[in-house]
Amino acid sequence: MLPTDRTPTAPGEMLRAEFLEPLGLSPQALAQRSGLGLAAVEGVLAGRVPVDVAIAAGLERALQTSAQFWLNLQARVESWKQEHARGDRFEGGDE
Repeated sequence: MLPTDRTPTAPGEMLRAEFLEPLGLSPQALAQRSGLGLAAVEGVLAGRVPVDVAIAAGLERALQTSAQFWLNLQARVESWKQEHARGDRFEGGDE
């Protein structure tokens, strides 16, 4: 079972810790290998840019992972945020 008391691992965190660092890849090298712009790669790493279908496809090409892997990571983060935003809004409310 996945932990529910913390934000799921963001795609950028996974990308850096499990792919870039172990493979010795820079964001620039990943951008070149993936066909993505450097701003997109750096944005994902910083958590400013969500992984969409185009980014997931580029990561798939560059890292021999599935695009669905990256989309699932993003979906888990977005789902967690939605659930916790609702929880904060309704906790202790009269609704």
